[in-house]
Amino acid sequence: MSLLAVEDAQKVVKVTERRRLEFLRYTEWQADYMQDDSPAGLLRKGNQIGGTTVKLSELIHRCRGTHPFKRTHKPPISAIAVSESWDQMGQAGGYMEKLWNLLPKDEIDPKITLEPGRGITGKPPRIVFTSGPGKGSVITFATYRQAAARIAGATVHYIDCDEPPPETLLHEAMPRLLRHGGHIRIGFTPVLNMPDQRHLRQLVESGQLSEHNPHLVEGNCWPRGNPAPWLSQSDIDRVSALWPEAIRAMRLYGGWDPVLTDKWLTNFDKRKHLRLDRPPGGAFLGVGIDHGANAGKQAAVLIAVVDRAELNPYVFILDEAISDGMSTPDQDAKAIHKMLERNGFEWRHVDEWVGDRPTGESRYLIKKSNTLLRKHLAYQARVELGKFPKISTPKKWWGSVEHGLHLLNALAGSFDDDGTPHLLVHPRAEMFTEFCNSFAGDRRDPLKDVGDAGRYIIERSIREVPSMGLVARY
Repeated sequence: MSLLAVEDAQKVVKVTERRRLEFLRYTEWQADYMQDDSPAGLLRKGNQIGGTTVKLSELIHRCRGTHPFKRTHKPPISAIAVSESWDQMGQAGGYMEKLWNLLPKDEIDPKITLEPGRGITGKPPRIVFTSGPGKGSVITFATYRQAAARIAGATVHYIDCDEPPPETLLHEAMPRLLRHGGHIRIGFTPVLNMPDQRHLRQLVESGQLSEHNPHLVEGNCWPRGNPAPWLSQSDIDRVSALWPEAIRAMRLYGGWDPVLTDKWLTNFDKRKHLRLDRPPGGAFLGVGIDHGANAGKQAAVLIAVVDRAELNPYVFILDEAISDGMSTPDQDAKAIHKMLERNGFEWRHVDEWVGDRPTGESRYLIKKSNTLLRKHLAYQARVELGKFPKISTPKKWWGSVEHGLHLLNALAGSFDDDGTPHLLVHPRAEMFTEFCNSFAGDRRDPLKDVGDAGRYIIERSIREVPSMGLVARY
């Protein structure tokens, strides 16, 4: 190939990179979505069908005034992109990276860059169109933890929600769109641990949200004019067969709720896993805590782990402390100390403490948090607060509940040649036993609280179990 031909090819690559948005081909459902001009719209979708791409295409075209399917506000416009957290938006292959790949780089502020794995740079990060048809348009970013305060007082043309927003954010966002007759779009694939979305379902049912619900099937992965889809039906069938029953409808069809006819932990069997075994001396000890102010909501679980650095560890569920009323942090601390004492341990024997995020005030004006609980634990142990171990917070992400349930099910399905299970549950842990034996994925199930307490500390204690073939995320 001549030098001139190489230079020409490089120019084509640069143009394609700069103008990737213009080369997009849309599927039938994507075209239908982009033609919808309703003030508020919801995209509840199956996995991997181009949902984020079409939402970002809509966002950029509105900023540039180049929409291929409808008339939009004349630029410049103000837009807000909002998601669960900065980590969620900035992760490799995530929202910000996909947005960056579609942006016309020669039309935005050259000082703006993408840092792989962290997202779009700037304090605060934003996209400013400095030339081209969208000159003057701005995309700012926010998270759900800060969004209501961040957008308060703003007047914008467009809001794009990556993942379902809290009800409070919707209440704050809608007035910000009134002056310009603006639009809001929400898109997500439901997962087990997403917050309650009844407010969105009610808006859809009342007609206030225009809903699009494309399923993961071959036809929805086939762009107009393309010779083949990016996912064939055989590929989809092969992958979906590996998904647990509880989440299959969510992943394939964007189902609101998990569908399960049996328990989640299919490998758990009381006859095999209920054991009186004591862990050997020197075993790793941990306490997991899930906060709550109502009956049965506050839960603590004591575990021991043997061979935690190995690929196939043993996890002993030794005991639990469950509130039987509207407990206070003082009462919760006493229950945890008693749990340790009846198993022959003291607080100083515990190697790891993990507790959920604060609950805030309940209708009984009771606050629950790791900080408050630690103060009461230290006071009752008659030790200075600075000498009592800190209670760490579990790492959560969209899909973390599924990950934890896979981990528990993998442990329950691992046995030695002599029949010894790698998940050993003492009969004292009655509620945790019931969680393992009957939890079917319903977020409202009171058994979820004790399950979460156990899951938090198990995840922290053994990290991963790669030899068990876990599926962490899809």
